[in-house]
Amino acid sequence: MDIDDLTIIIMAAGKGTRLYPYSKKTPKVLVKIGSKTLLERNLEIVKTKLKKNEVHIVLSENSKEIIKYLEDRNNLDIQINYHHISKENIDKGMLYALRKLRPIITSHFMILLGDEVYFSSDHEKMLDEMRVNDDFDIYCMIKNANSPVEILKNYSVGVNNGKIIAIKEKPTKLINSYAGLGTIACSENIFDLMEKEYNKPNPCHFIDILDCGIKQDLRAYYYVTQCEYYNINTKEDLFQSRYYHRSKNIDCYKKSLIIPAFNEAGTIGYVVKDFKRYVDDIIVMENMSTDGTAEIARKAGARVFSRKLKGYGDAIRQGLEEAKGDILIITEADLTFRADDLPKIIEYLKDADAVIGTRTSRDFIHNDANMGFLLRLGNVLFGKLISILWWNRRCRLSDVGCTYRALWRESYEGIKGSLLSNGPEFSPEMMVEILNSFLRMVEIPVSYQNRIVGESKISISKWHSVIVASRMLYWIIYKRTQGWQNNLYSLLRNVEESCKPSK
Repeated sequence: MDIDDLTIIIMAAGKGTRLYPYSKKTPKVLVKIGSKTLLERNLEIVKTKLKKNEVHIVLSENSKEIIKYLEDRNNLDIQINYHHISKENIDKGMLYALRKLRPIITSHFMILLGDEVYFSSDHEKMLDEMRVNDDFDIYCMIKNANSPVEILKNYSVGVNNGKIIAIKEKPTKLINSYAGLGTIACSENIFDLMEKEYNKPNPCHFIDILDCGIKQDLRAYYYVTQCEYYNINTKEDLFQSRYYHRSKNIDCYKKSLIIPAFNEAGTIGYVVKDFKRYVDDIIVMENMSTDGTAEIARKAGARVFSRKLKGYGDAIRQGLEEAKGDILIITEADLTFRADDLPKIIEYLKDADAVIGTRTSRDFIHNDANMGFLLRLGNVLFGKLISILWWNRRCRLSDVGCTYRALWRESYEGIKGSLLSNGPEFSPEMMVEILNSFLRMVEIPVSYQNRIVGESKISISKWHSVIVASRMLYWIIYKRTQGWQNNLYSLLRNVEESCKPSK
């Protein structure tokens, strides 16, 4: 086989129904793991591993959004040819798509699935083996499964003496430990089988056609990959792949800490020094203090921005914009939170988009900490209210006022345009916008200590606490009703579109 004649095809036409709600606003292949989409990761394989400068992408629904996304990326350096499958034909699957692409295939072709992820891909080694076994009609990438589920979700591969002897799509029983993957290369001989099958009333799946070809003595080989692989069909698949990627690279991520401060000279230096051992960048958003807070924070090693701020929310929002890290952490300047809880938060952040602290677990509340019965009850009730109003997000919240939290920069970038409040209501607003964006949020207990120096700027008195609680409640209700309105408008637009006469 002349490797230069190999046509590379990425199948990216899937609806992503099982990935809902993450595919609600974003096409499945544009869902991100780290800073890259699934489709970009596959294009990298084509460019760097398969050494091809041209690729064919099969699209269907949301094709305009996918094309625009790729056209906005100036660093891909690869020629992309798009092939559109209509909604009416998308259910016919790969068989229909390949039949449509047959005129562009001059020799062998290789399929990649747009919803598969290969970490530390070794596709180039498969290519080397294909050069050796250049008489092949079918060449499948397979792996030793980590669990039986991988085989049952993909396809099983029977092997003998270096060749494939049988393939079964979504098997009901296991024949060995091999799971077949979506990277498959074929010769033109497979089209004869496809054409016969296509004309049948109920054509079978592409994998079953390959199995039929093997039974008719087509030459079938396999390559056992050593890379980490995920097939992103469900949200659980997405979470697992993100956890693997984040865990593998956690030490490479830069961490930024944002601290809002106003007249906190007695504690700000201790807070900065406490957190310096865990983070790479500390930003103190200082509201024109008169007690030397800025100078103390700067000497302790923080980047200080002295500005006239509109409140706690404004300080956090501006601090997040100044942050340089991949992981964004928020805490207080009054020493009520400690850096020793941060490793625990980061550990949970590997498996979530945002981690929110809670101060309502009694065992974590220190003596004399400002968490009396009424304050604790109010935070718990407001947390339960959010859990009920956003019941389909499956969140379990118990503290809307805890400001010790962390989130990924990409998560913040997705919600920052919706963050509007300037005061302490910013805390619950950030939480509900995380839920509105269908991001994964987890709440964990953190130690809450008593303020030794100075006074709280939020719970100055019981009356002031009532005002703060009222503002928080207003924003929670406002954000929920706004979401309902948007859903109603979207529903009405869809009904209007469906009622239009077809051209």
